[in-house]
Amino acid sequence: MPDYVRRARLMLAARAAEAVGLLLVVGLGVVIAGKFEQLRLENHLQGLRLSTTLELTEIREEIEEEVFEKLVALGSLTTLFRSQAEVSETELARFFDELPESYSIAQVLLSREGVVTRAHPSPSGLLRTGHQWVSDPESAEALDRALSSDAPVTSGPVMIPGVQEPLLLLHQAIKPLGIVTLVVPYTAFVRESDLGRTRNLDLLITTDRQISDDRQPVWGQRDVVAQDPIVLDFGFPHGEWQIMGLPKGGWPAHRPGYIADRFIMAAVAAVLLGLFGYVHYLSEANRAARNRLEDGSDALRDGLVMYDASGRLIMTNSQYCRIYDKVTDLIVPGKHFDELNREAATRGQFAAGDTTTALRFEKSITDGAVRDQRLHDGRHIRATDHRMRDGNIVGLRVDVTELEQAREKAEAASRAKSEFMNTLSHELRTPLTVILGYARLWKNIEQMPAARKLSVLVEAEALDRDSLRAGLDELVRAVRHAMEKLDTSGSHLLALITDILDFSKIESGTLALDIQPCSVATIVDPVVDAISTLAAEKGLQFQCRVEAGQVQADPKRCRQILFNLLGNAIKFTEAGKVALVVEERRGQVHFRVTDTGEGIAEENQARIFEAFHQVDSSDSRKAAGTGLGLAISQRFAEAQGGAITVTSRTGEGSTFVLSLPRGQHAVNAARDVESAPSLVG
Repeated sequence: MPDYVRRARLMLAARAAEAVGLLLVVGLGVVIAGKFEQLRLENHLQGLRLSTTLELTEIREEIEEEVFEKLVALGSLTTLFRSQAEVSETELARFFDELPESYSIAQVLLSREGVVTRAHPSPSGLLRTGHQWVSDPESAEALDRALSSDAPVTSGPVMIPGVQEPLLLLHQAIKPLGIVTLVVPYTAFVRESDLGRTRNLDLLITTDRQISDDRQPVWGQRDVVAQDPIVLDFGFPHGEWQIMGLPKGGWPAHRPGYIADRFIMAAVAAVLLGLFGYVHYLSEANRAARNRLEDGSDALRDGLVMYDASGRLIMTNSQYCRIYDKVTDLIVPGKHFDELNREAATRGQFAAGDTTTALRFEKSITDGAVRDQRLHDGRHIRATDHRMRDGNIVGLRVDVTELEQAREKAEAASRAKSEFMNTLSHELRTPLTVILGYARLWKNIEQMPAARKLSVLVEAEALDRDSLRAGLDELVRAVRHAMEKLDTSGSHLLALITDILDFSKIESGTLALDIQPCSVATIVDPVVDAISTLAAEKGLQFQCRVEAGQVQADPKRCRQILFNLLGNAIKFTEAGKVALVVEERRGQVHFRVTDTGEGIAEENQARIFEAFHQVDSSDSRKAAGTGLGLAISQRFAEAQGGAITVTSRTGEGSTFVLSLPRGQHAVNAARDVESAPSLVG
C-alpha cells in the first residue's frame, strides 16, 4: 500500500475519532443541560408546592375560624338545653338575638328520632317543624354519627327538599332530649369565609364521601382531585373536610421565565422560600450542623470523644466505639468517664499492666498530655485530650499499632544490621589478618628459619647435596603451608563477598535465574562429593538417597542452596550424621536435609530466614557466617517457584526441606547414594 494512501487513511481515522469525540461531548452537554433544567423545574415546583401549602393553610385557618365560631355557639346552645328541661321560645329568641351577625346562623333546630320537633325561627325557605331527616341520606347519616358521639358533627353542604339553597349543618346530641342543629346558609358561609374572592389557586373543599360519590363538594370543582393537588385536613371535631389546591390552571410544565434569566428567578424563589421557612430553617440548620459534625467525625480514621467539664460523655464517633469494643453498649451520652474506665478494666479492655486503668477523670484528662494505652488484643492507642474555651474536653484516640510495629521492626532491623556489620567485620578481619600476616612474612622470606638454613647451606664451602635437598624441601613445605592458609582465607573472603553480592542482587531485583528442566543427579552429585569430604573431616556420617529423576530449577542456584543447607547441618552438628533425601511428592521434588545437631528453638525458627539474623550473633559464637545464607537460599527457592521449610527440636536436630516444581517431562528414576560411614574417633 502506498504511503500517501496509508497517511490518508490514518488522517480520516483521526478525523472520525475527533468527530465522534465532539459528538460525545455535545451529547453529554445536552444531557447535562437537560438534567440541569429538570432540576431547576423540580426546584421551582417544590417552591410552588410550598407556597400553595402556605396559602391553603391560611384559607383553612379562615374556614376553621368560621366553623369554630359556630361550634362555640352550638356549645352554648347545648348548655342551655342541658340546663333546663324545657327551653321556651322566648329564651331561644334571646339566644338567637345575642348571636353576632357574622356567625350567619339562620336557624336553630331540635330533632328527635329523625324528625324536627322545634325550629326557631321558621321563615320560608328553611326547615320547619316535622321535617324528616331521612329524606336526605347524608343528613340522616350525620345525625346517626352525632347520636353515637357526644362531640359536634359537621355536614354539608346539602340540598334539602323544600329549601332554596344548600345548607351547612352542625349537629350535637343532647341525650335524652335529642339533637340540636345549627343551620348556616351555604351562600352566607361562603361570603363570611371569603371563599368567593379571586385567588391564584384552583380550590376544592370536600369530604371523603364526596370524593367517592357524585355529591356536590363544599367548594370548587371535582377535577382538582385528578391533578395531584396539595391536600390538607381540617381540624374541627368530627369533620371530615379536606381542602385541596393547586396553582390556577394546574402545575406548570416549565419554569416561568425559563428562557430568560433563570438564575435571577432561582434567587427570587430562594428568597421567598427563605422568608416563608425562616423558623423551620433555624431548626433544620441546627440539626444539619449536628449531622455534619457526626458525619465528619465518623469520617475520621481516629477515635473522637467529647466530655463536659464534669467528665460526662457528650458524643463520640463510630471509630471510638470500635476501639473500645468491650464497652460499646455503655458508650452513651451522659455516662461518666470514671464509670466507663472502671467497667472497661473489669471487662478486660486493657492489656495487663496498663496504667490507664487506674486513672480517674481529674488525673487522666490533662490538657495536651499524651497517654499510650495497650488494649487486650495488642493494639496500641495514643490518647490526647484538650480543654476547650467552654470547659468541655475533646479527645483523640489514634490507633498507632502499625506505627509501633513498624518502629519495633525498624529497631529490630537496625539491631540485626548492627550485629551483621559486627559479624561481617569480624569475619572479614580474621582471613584478612591471616592473608596480610603471611604476605608480610613472605616479604621478608630471608628471615624465615627454613630460608636462613638454606642460605647457610648454599654459602658453605663444601656443598652437601643431601643437606641442600633437605633444606629446600623444608622451605617448600613452609611455602605450601602458607599458601594453604592464604587459599583458605581467600576462599572464605570470596564466599562472604559472594553472599553479599547475591543478596544485593536479590534486593535490587537484578538477580537472573536460568530455570529449566534438569536432572536431579546434575544438582546432587557435585554437592555430595564436596559435602562427603567435609563430613569426613568432622567425623560425621553422611547419607544420601535420591528417588526423583528431574526437576524444574536453576541447577547452579539449586546447588548453592543445598551447599548452604548441608554446610549448616555439618557446621552445627558435633556428632552423629547428616542426611540428604530427594523424593517426589504431588508434583514437587523435595530435597530433605536432616541432621542430629543441637537444633533450633521454636521462637527462632521463623527468624532464621530473615536477612542479617543469626541465632547467636556474639563474637564468641561457635560457627562463623554472616547470617545471609538462609535468607539468600529462601529467596532463591521462591524465585524458582519453591520454598524452604524447617522443623526442629532443641537437642534433637533439624530438618530443612527445599521444595521445587517437578519438570514437565521428568523421567522417573531412583538411585541410592550413600557414603561410607566416616567416623573419626
